[in-house]
Amino acid sequence: MTDVEIRPRSFLIAWLVGGVLIYPMSIILLAALWVGLAIIFGSLYRPSYDDMNFLGGIAAIVVSGAAIGFCVGAVQRLLLRRYLCWTADHWRRNSMIGGTLAACVTLVVYGFARTMLQRRMGYYMPTPEPAAMVIMPLFIGVTSVLQWMVLRHAVRQALLWVLANVVGGLVFSGMLWINAPRMDDSTAWLALVTAVLGQAFITGFVMLWLFEKQAYPIDDNETAAPQGPRSLWDDAI
Repeated sequence: MTDVEIRPRSFLIAWLVGGVLIYPMSIILLAALWVGLAIIFGSLYRPSYDDMNFLGGIAAIVVSGAAIGFCVGAVQRLLLRRYLCWTADHWRRNSMIGGTLAACVTLVVYGFARTMLQRRMGYYMPTPEPAAMVIMPLFIGVTSVLQWMVLRHAVRQALLWVLANVVGGLVFSGMLWINAPRMDDSTAWLALVTAVLGQAFITGFVMLWLFEKQAYPIDDNETAAPQGPRSLWDDAI
């Protein structure tokens, strides 16, 4: 059997930094994708105004969710490989699929919640919007379900990863809800950074605990924890 040395402090610091870097990475990737798609789509097809709104909305959901999921998966996989000595095969792929599904689910739930609040409160909506608090927990929660399908082959009690992401998403939304209204435009970024770090600390701590206390043993001829039994989900994906 192989003993893996884990450096908890280095991993947590890197995980916090990575959690912050995901945001500019996602923005840059989304900007590049939208410019490229706009050029290609505009040269091949001349849709009507209604078609453009419909197709643009669908494309925005799919492309945005997939791009954000890819960035999340890429950063996390790099850290898992470097600091926890796990190959994390298919982590990016599942994160990308999860991000796409999460974007669709989040849009539907957010739209429903916003409609219900408008009926109850009228046209006046406080800032920040109460319905917006569901966005992060739902998006990262659904994404983490797809990640769990990979993680469960490496650690026991992998469902705690899903729970950690939902809790981290709630902490993110709660911190923004509390701090953002108290800050002006020049300091609002502090509320975002604080929320991101709070969320990243929770998920990083749980991931570290899973690999320190719940990881499957690694054989000498393996580069990653042995996989458990396959399921229908694995064959479907």
